[in-house]
Amino acid sequence: MSTVKIKQITAVVVFLALICLPCPLSHIVGGPSDEYVEQIENRTLTKKPVFSFGNMMAYPKKFEAYFNDHLPFRLPLVQTCSEIEYYIFHTPINNRVIVGKDGWLFYSERTDGDSIGCYKGTLLFSREQLESIAANLVESKKQLNKKDIEFALFIPPNKERVYSDKMPDYFGEPAEPNRVGQLVEYLRNHTDLTVIYPYETLMDARSKTPQLDVYWQTDTHWNELGAYIGARELLKPFGIALSAYDESSVKIKKSQKTVSGDLESYLFLVGKIDSGKDFTIKGLDGHNYIKDEWDFDTIYRSHSDNGDPRKLFVLRDSFFDSMADSIGPQFQNSVMVYHRYYKNEMVDKENPDIFVYEIAERYLNELLDFNYK
Repeated sequence: MSTVKIKQITAVVVFLALICLPCPLSHIVGGPSDEYVEQIENRTLTKKPVFSFGNMMAYPKKFEAYFNDHLPFRLPLVQTCSEIEYYIFHTPINNRVIVGKDGWLFYSERTDGDSIGCYKGTLLFSREQLESIAANLVESKKQLNKKDIEFALFIPPNKERVYSDKMPDYFGEPAEPNRVGQLVEYLRNHTDLTVIYPYETLMDARSKTPQLDVYWQTDTHWNELGAYIGARELLKPFGIALSAYDESSVKIKKSQKTVSGDLESYLFLVGKIDSGKDFTIKGLDGHNYIKDEWDFDTIYRSHSDNGDPRKLFVLRDSFFDSMADSIGPQFQNSVMVYHRYYKNEMVDKENPDIFVYEIAERYLNELLDFNYK
């Protein structure tokens, strides 16, 4: 047999081995569970479809989607590719993420609030939209006040705005005007609504204590310290004072736990890159705070012995998650409802004294549809 023939046969054998061996080898070696992969990728993997004559036409595509999600050694291959892109070329493997300066990651998903559109000022409200939002909120306040319920709007700013200095240079400075600035200014000038937007307070904290981060480096949300600063601002209009984080009565302790940010999960780099500084607020009066019900997707419910006697109701999104442990102890009873679970009739059932609508900057468009009646 000629040398050329041997090389051809060898190439075919190697090629077939590369195609065929991964499946049986993965069963021998084993691999990560679906639960682990879902946690890493922050999504639900496709389940194996069941074949029947009724779904014969759709079955091939469904099985292909399942196979693609369960391809042997898929996760380590994708992670390796992502590490090469991130560490060598400083680019993300996922277009939902922007790689900024000094290890900071930012969110670029346009179908989930579009933080970059907010940053660039391409999502401005029209005059008619501002008037519509104001009318909705004023009417909501009016209806709540009839039931002796105070109303406030609380807006956590986007990470991209607070850490614009960590954004890539080609994005430039945050645009002026911008949607959140439009709305806050309009509501404060044309209504008597209580509007709390802690941007300036967060920027002041960054200026005075630059060694303390207020947002996660690898997540879309603020960290415990940023959330505490936001909580202080939220409580002020209701006459509840939390100690300033730099006062001796409050201790800031850097946590030893490893935090996995949602943005690093999009890059398949959980536990492989520095998530940033994690702070735990120590020294607060917990008022014997007890969590009665604690489900991120539905309701946070708590009570305390010596908190404010007024009952708090919060319509919230994911930004309130890290605020809950600062806000909850301040009230004898509090209910914090996730926005996808919320219904207006819940307010009548809970009969609160204070209603807070917390909505992150990138979701402000949802205010066009909100109305409590």
